[in-house]
Amino acid sequence: MAYDFALQKSMQRERLFREKPQAIPVAAAENIAPPPVWRNITVQPGLPPSLLLLKTIAENTWWSWNPEAVALFESIDPAAWTRCAHNPLTLLRQLDLTTIRKLENDAGFLDQLSKAGNLFHRYMSQSPGTGPQIAWFCMEYGILPGLKLYAGGLGILAGDYLKGASDAGTRLVAVGLLFRHGYFRQKISPQKEQQALPEIMTGSLPVIPVTADDGSQRMIELPLPGRTLYAAVWSVPVGRVTLYLLDTDLPANTADDRLITSVLYGGSQDTRLKQQILLGAGGVRMLTSLGIRPDVCHLNEGHAAFAGFERIHQYIHQEHLGFEEALEMVKSTTLFTTHTAEPAAQDVYDEELLRTYFGWLSKHLNISWEQLMALGQAPGTYNTGKFSMLYLAAHIAQEINAVSKKHQEISRKVLLPLWKDFRPTELHINYITNGVHAPTWMAEDWRSAVTGEISDERCWEIHTSLKRRLIRTIHDRLNQQRVIMQENTGKAFHPLQQLNEKSLIIGFSRRFTPYKRAGLLFSNMRRLAAILGNASRPVHIIIAGKAHPDDEAGKALLKLILTSAANSPVIGERVIFLEDYDMSLAASLVQGTDLWLNTPRRGHEASGTSGMKAALNGVLQLSVDDGWWSEAADDKAGWTISTEDGYADDTLQDEIDADLLYRTLENEVMPLYFDRNQAGLPEKWIAMMKHAINCFRPVYGMERVTKGYASIYKQLQERSHQLCADNYQPLRKLVSWKKSLLANWKQIHLMDSGQLGGAHATLQLGETLPVKIRLYMGELPPGDVGVEIVFSERDDNENFVLVHPLSLTGTSGNIAVFEAAVPLPLSGEYTYSFRVFPKHPMLPHRQDFPLLMWV
Repeated sequence: MAYDFALQKSMQRERLFREKPQAIPVAAAENIAPPPVWRNITVQPGLPPSLLLLKTIAENTWWSWNPEAVALFESIDPAAWTRCAHNPLTLLRQLDLTTIRKLENDAGFLDQLSKAGNLFHRYMSQSPGTGPQIAWFCMEYGILPGLKLYAGGLGILAGDYLKGASDAGTRLVAVGLLFRHGYFRQKISPQKEQQALPEIMTGSLPVIPVTADDGSQRMIELPLPGRTLYAAVWSVPVGRVTLYLLDTDLPANTADDRLITSVLYGGSQDTRLKQQILLGAGGVRMLTSLGIRPDVCHLNEGHAAFAGFERIHQYIHQEHLGFEEALEMVKSTTLFTTHTAEPAAQDVYDEELLRTYFGWLSKHLNISWEQLMALGQAPGTYNTGKFSMLYLAAHIAQEINAVSKKHQEISRKVLLPLWKDFRPTELHINYITNGVHAPTWMAEDWRSAVTGEISDERCWEIHTSLKRRLIRTIHDRLNQQRVIMQENTGKAFHPLQQLNEKSLIIGFSRRFTPYKRAGLLFSNMRRLAAILGNASRPVHIIIAGKAHPDDEAGKALLKLILTSAANSPVIGERVIFLEDYDMSLAASLVQGTDLWLNTPRRGHEASGTSGMKAALNGVLQLSVDDGWWSEAADDKAGWTISTEDGYADDTLQDEIDADLLYRTLENEVMPLYFDRNQAGLPEKWIAMMKHAINCFRPVYGMERVTKGYASIYKQLQERSHQLCADNYQPLRKLVSWKKSLLANWKQIHLMDSGQLGGAHATLQLGETLPVKIRLYMGELPPGDVGVEIVFSERDDNENFVLVHPLSLTGTSGNIAVFEAAVPLPLSGEYTYSFRVFPKHPMLPHRQDFPLLMWV
């Protein structure tokens, strides 16, 4: 600690004298020559016609998931390719004339270029699918390591989805923001505290200005309080998909407004709101200016939900629809994918802040301010003065999906306040478990191998080669960290000294936030030291991840782990933390580790895709039964930290899970890994690796995900075509029907119901319960409602055990008779009641018009 303090003081003093002018002796001053005059000259890079195809390929991010293209650029100059951080545009800009002349006269290279070019042109010339045109909105995108428009899993998933959509031929354009300074660059201080430094995107990037008809860069305008916000339009080619980005760093904007697209998830609440207005409302305006009229809008998280406001506005003023009609059209063409179960990740704004930016909108939509606010609120909560982007996204989307089966359960509970008359299991919230883009994350050696047929020797050879590559990456990264911290790189560094491919390497890389429970592994330092201190069974743990700059608990957890590890000689030598986790490091880790560790608090992990990436590379899993692993768990591909019953006390749950974690490592993982045959191969471990690749590759690749979403897109397109046929006549009739039903809904009441044996009937298992009720319908036609009988356990009315529909059997004036013969498949004591709900062939599901009456 004293050394660290002295080092900091020394660095501070050095800065004081760095720019201080020094005195020059008089004699020397008399002989000083005048300074040189430097004049500027710019030499533009250029390629001869025979090499222009290199630039064409480099400008489309397709190259990043095509091994032939990667090999092409690397063959130009392997050392320069590494120095350029695998950025082909930077590489091409740095080529000198000698190298260019050599390449254009190299027949072998030109042949290689021709083959890669043919692959590219064949890929790009494939006819797009015949499905609907999709507009895909997301706040972040992880497409290339150097294009730092991502913070974590949401952005990486978004990038993978665009690549998968391109491969599948989906007619899709994506909408995002061009964050000039990315997320943030992570550094760890000598005191083990995370420092958030500005991210600087270096090198040439495939971000292309989109031009208007007059040749200038295309711009959009958005109204802000007392001013107009201007945003320039850029594009990033992602194979056959285009990502459009909006940029406010323009001289025409105010200083504050120029910072809207400065930092991802940065700034004040006001800045976050402006980012989301720009992404949603601005994104819709941008698509309109480009002449793109999507059939379906897909909101990937709630950040872009203000797209609904702008689309409603357009339907009213361009298609001359009423508000209810416009909202119906927006709903029928919107899919909302929710990715989180964490309250901290759900943006909620104060009403007064909303009024500042949208005070004008309610009049333009011909509704009251309260109606506008209600779109971001649960029924009956207007007085709270809060507006939820999650609720807004759910209110404007006909289809909602979670990103794993477990997450579906969580999302239904989170969104239940919007439909409080329903039970969670009844909500129309589906799930499509996330996947990963295998060509991006699966090592080329594994992609070209058929693991079911290759020998154990070849399998282990591939894995060992990837481990060596990871170890080289760790060496390079740690040495870079030590240079920045002014440490002696020539001095032996114990973790590097002992790390080699014979060690069991455990990977843990993810966002540092409390629910991820990165500290679980460090909860019993004595036990962890025993695991790591076994010289005959060497184990290393590689950790990487960032805490959001405003997440004080996450930063404190990171500091605690690093400090605890540093204070233990044994653990400090076997635990390595790598700064500034990014896509490049992630690829090395998921390909080169032996075991992937995942320990979130149950019910908090939406999906988690890092484990999928690792599994595709034969890395075995050690995970809590949450997120994707809760449905994928396979004891032939890893181990599950599972308890039969969850505990309400988090501390107790952590103790139990930590014990299971340690016991699994001690008694199962380590013995299996270090059990070698006469050839030195871990046969049983290799068998699990092969099983993981063979089983998870078909299921958790992006192909399944794009097919799942394509079916929803088609469903939404068909419904929207139905509604807008014949100049929106079906739409107008549906809205009119809803208004009429809503106006007369409270007229419905129960006249009488037939009951067996009074209020409490006793029947035998397997018997049939005859049910008959008479309803007074008022002015409503009986066919406009459905009736069902609902059974629940006597002491638990929150969960239904049986729901059975009744049929309309007769009418007399305003009286309708509904009957059913209900089989009783369960024994026990139950209560039952009847509920009435709207019924119309154009209603897609119950929550679309969530009226419900218990009688």
